[in-house]
Amino acid sequence: MAEAENIYYNSKEGTIGLKTNAWIRDSLKEARGDSIHFNEKTNWVYLYKDAFYKEGDRTLKGDEIKFNRSTQALEVSGRTDVTEGARTITGNQLLYSGDSDQGKAVGNVIVRDSSAGYSIYCDTLFYNKRTKISSKGTSPLYFHTTR
Repeated sequence: MAEAENIYYNSKEGTIGLKTNAWIRDSLKEARGDSIHFNEKTNWVYLYKDAFYKEGDRTLKGDEIKFNRSTQALEVSGRTDVTEGARTITGNQLLYSGDSDQGKAVGNVIVRDSSAGYSIYCDTLFYNKRTKISSKGTSPLYFHTTR
């Protein structure tokens, strides 16, 4: 299902656009933003202004979200919140490669894990589900536990 004040389709370029109060939803995923653009040829989805994307227990929020449905690559810009399970990563930008399962958060990064009871504060954070978290950048890594 999809809804917006204006919807267009360009069959020659393979693009679909939803403008003003746009949302797309199916049984597994939901995307919202002021506008949403999808390119059928490249599988890139662009969510603009107050962007929101939810799939399973993962939720993304930011000014803009760029997501590739084939590779699972994504970019979230503006003040960003990414929540997966009990862990939330907040920063000014998030980049993620679905192929390599590696992510990078940049700018005033905060990682909170409510189930493990910790918070991490840093400038740049690298994440891989297999190797977990590491921090790099000019600011020191600050680690806080709530337990």
